[in-house]
Amino acid sequence: MNAQLRRAICRLCEALLCTLVLATPGCARAQAGLTYHDGVTTPPVLTHVVQAEYTQEARRARFQGLCIVHLTVDEHRIPQNVHVARPIGMGLDGSAIEAVQQERFKPAMRGGRPVAFTFPMEVSFMPTP
Repeated sequence: MNAQLRRAICRLCEALLCTLVLATPGCARAQAGLTYHDGVTTPPVLTHVVQAEYTQEARRARFQGLCIVHLTVDEHRIPQNVHVARPIGMGLDGSAIEAVQQERFKPAMRGGRPVAFTFPMEVSFMPTP
């Protein structure tokens, strides 16, 4: 296997392993037991959940969607550089950013030490009855 192909596969694996899956709006859980493509780095794990606020505009329209945000969890568990990668509108993008900025994580670990880690996170919005 050539080096270019190997790097492309590693980037794909990194993207797949670092994605967080949301069970409900504002609630995320890391996929247990996963490691970064280097085999020694574990991704951050959400420890404090903040529910993203569903805006009145979106509620009236019974709008639902998925907002993708990118963030870096620093060594001190704090989300940094939170920004929308895939917007959905109706004020929900700002709500997703506010919620993610308040969440706390167990930091990524490499060699037993906390490290900063950048990854995408999904925030799902579904109307409630």
